[in-house]
Amino acid sequence: MAYWDSVRLGVPVIPVRVTPCNLPDFLMDIHSANIFKRDELKSLVCVLHASSPWTAEPLPESQLPKDLPRPAPPIDLVDACLAGNCVLYAGTGLSAGADYPTWVPFIGQLLDWAAASGVLVSDEVRKLKAALLESEVDLVADAIVRSVNGSGRTADLQAFLGSVFDRDGAALPERYRRLAGLRLSAALTTTFDTLLERTFSPLPDSALTPKDTEQLLGALSSKQFFIGKLYGKLCDPDSVMLSPSQYEEEVARNEGFGQFMESLFVSRTLLFLGCSLKGIQDYLGGLRIKGASRRHDALVAVSGEVWETKAAYLLDRYGIQVIPVPEDKAEESVDAFINDLAEAIASRRLQAHGFSSFESAGTLRDGSPGLIREVHLRNIGLFTDLCLELDPQWSVLLGDNGVGKSTVLKAIALAFCGRDGRDYAERLLAAGQTSGQISIRTDRQEYVTNLSRTRSGVEVTSLPDRPLEIESWLALGFPALRTLTWRAARVGSDDEGRGRPVSQDLTPLLSGDPDPRLDEVKDWIVSLDY
Repeated sequence: MAYWDSVRLGVPVIPVRVTPCNLPDFLMDIHSANIFKRDELKSLVCVLHASSPWTAEPLPESQLPKDLPRPAPPIDLVDACLAGNCVLYAGTGLSAGADYPTWVPFIGQLLDWAAASGVLVSDEVRKLKAALLESEVDLVADAIVRSVNGSGRTADLQAFLGSVFDRDGAALPERYRRLAGLRLSAALTTTFDTLLERTFSPLPDSALTPKDTEQLLGALSSKQFFIGKLYGKLCDPDSVMLSPSQYEEEVARNEGFGQFMESLFVSRTLLFLGCSLKGIQDYLGGLRIKGASRRHDALVAVSGEVWETKAAYLLDRYGIQVIPVPEDKAEESVDAFINDLAEAIASRRLQAHGFSSFESAGTLRDGSPGLIREVHLRNIGLFTDLCLELDPQWSVLLGDNGVGKSTVLKAIALAFCGRDGRDYAERLLAAGQTSGQISIRTDRQEYVTNLSRTRSGVEVTSLPDRPLEIESWLALGFPALRTLTWRAARVGSDDEGRGRPVSQDLTPLLSGDPDPRLDEVKDWIVSLDY
């Protein structure tokens, strides 16, 4: 039976590629199967069994989709929300309820636009449509971006993106109104719509992009709420990215932004909503996180069985617990989960009687800085293995000259500075040793800094890179020599410095050089009088 006869008679048609070839143009827009791809033949058999009225035998029970119960919000997630320590990661599926496209359909629309506007020639369009059928969505996005940049059509692309996502007058979906009551500490997204901005902030230009590294680090350090637009925002065309590879390049190129992303991941609890498993992996791409230091949660629509293997990998590698929901009930499952989470938070608040139970259990709220509980040094200075337990009020180091008091302080400073202190690591690693370690345990977690001797010097690796942004500490390090100069004070200086702790507050202690920062105190006193 010819294809068009099948369409006229209402007979379902699934094109099956049995030899290496390109699909004809009239079949490009419908779902097809390629038996040369792994698991594709199995998927085809499942579809045929599920949809064909002529199937005589039922699908084997092992291949039937599993019934998934309605997921309950994990208690750890509820506690993180109550402590003001939960960050929402909103995927494109979250805004789908407001008729915005999810990732794959959007790239299909983008490809249609590129073809219609002449950004791509017909042969390129044919190849990219074939790639889209092969689920190579990111490859298609990259190819379109290259063609747009090469042809100088960025303004046209910006206009297209605006036509798809610039709908501020549309009603705000109810699920977003519920999100506003979850006590979130921040929200991240790769989407270009402004639903999150409209939900959490009255200012249309309040969201931050990877270009706003200093503001992001400041918000993270001060525990201020922020919205992070990881792929940029349309009102700032220079910040816009359209593919995961562009995002990975930004993380690798922008060291400060990479530090921000790593610090956020290890210091906050992430809640992924509206994301696919692949979307979560794309977000993690480029980060240097090794091992799971805390628990995260991801509500993900799934089907088949392969998702279980991917979920196990995310849990083992990144500490992300996948909460599966049926793919055909994704929208209602997201709404139900948000509602259940909001109710669980309200219920726990009543039970906690002013959060006293959470504070007594050691859960830190909002901007409360954690305390250093333990410092452990291995092959650092004179110490082969030294473990110090610190008092929560005062800890005083007493000892004769040369016994290692300064070494302990410098080791703590190096751990706080991370890679920014690598120029001074040679002075701390014990003589004759090829490696050393500084471990600092706080109320929140443990930070481990490793020193390794190489031909070019001593390398410092610390994940997360610097605890300063995570813990919101005021940490100042002063060497033995503190000096004042005779230069004139800068009366009325408008140099207010940064609004967060930085490694420069501690490097004078590491360097051991005379510390001229008391000049700044002199300037401050004169400015007060002025």
